[in-house]
Amino acid sequence: MWIDPVPGPNVLARAYETYFTHTAPREPSPLRSLYLKARHHYLCARFSYPARQCPWALRLAGRMMASLPHRRAAFDASVLWLPSQPGGKVLEIGCGNGELLAHLRSLGWTCRGVEPDARSAAIARARGLDIIEGGALTDNLIPPESVDAIVMSHAIEHLNDPGEVLRRCHRILRPGGRIVMLTPNLRSFGHRRFGRNWLHLDPPRHLYLFTGLSLGRLAKAAGFDSIDSFTVLRDANWTLGASKRLREGGHYAVGRLPLRLKAFGLLMTYVECLLMQFDASLGEELVVRARKSAVQGTR
Repeated sequence: MWIDPVPGPNVLARAYETYFTHTAPREPSPLRSLYLKARHHYLCARFSYPARQCPWALRLAGRMMASLPHRRAAFDASVLWLPSQPGGKVLEIGCGNGELLAHLRSLGWTCRGVEPDARSAAIARARGLDIIEGGALTDNLIPPESVDAIVMSHAIEHLNDPGEVLRRCHRILRPGGRIVMLTPNLRSFGHRRFGRNWLHLDPPRHLYLFTGLSLGRLAKAAGFDSIDSFTVLRDANWTLGASKRLREGGHYAVGRLPLRLKAFGLLMTYVECLLMQFDASLGEELVVRARKSAVQGTR
């Protein structure tokens, strides 16, 4: 699905004036710090990241939270499903304020980001991250076959030419390198239920929306292989609650939902979880992973 006509630069500039990535992440509260430690223990076990000292109670809490499908997906998405690769180089396209990159850096990755929004890029750069401001993946900025992994979290749906960006990603990945994309799922339960009020339509910012099949085909056309896709519940409670808000009132402010809609979103998350036992393609977010063949040269 795509937006037609494509919005012009002035329209898009206005649409991003108050975007959520313009805010620097706050220092975590004591409770949030405990949550992050529990999450880290899970990431060590799941993706082989270096272990840190962690009380047994927090290790148990991490395992218990990971038993909830939407919480496990949130844990996995915090590293974009990347297993540990000490010293590996990762590039994030559309890195926003650098939250994901900062986390990956803390886990041993050498990180670089590309961000077209000047305000978001400045926040990420203030965190000591290496940021390319702009949208071009040109050879003079990122040499061919120079990175081990590329991640895009809710970025590919914003791109004017996602196929061309994927071709450039293939060029700058090392042989055997991987790309991981997280994006709204056009086949989701939420889209089917709420139609034009589904939060992830997000006009005019979202230019393209995908199914696992369509994004997999785009990755294959760019030269990738070993392509797999699946859907997750990570943000279903927020998406479903906000979609109901849009249906009721036509407007939603990020992070502002009344308690009844938060409860509705959580309830519907578990309805979606149940439905996914019969149709695994119904999750609110789509994950597509692919590799560059280890035996071919630069395209």
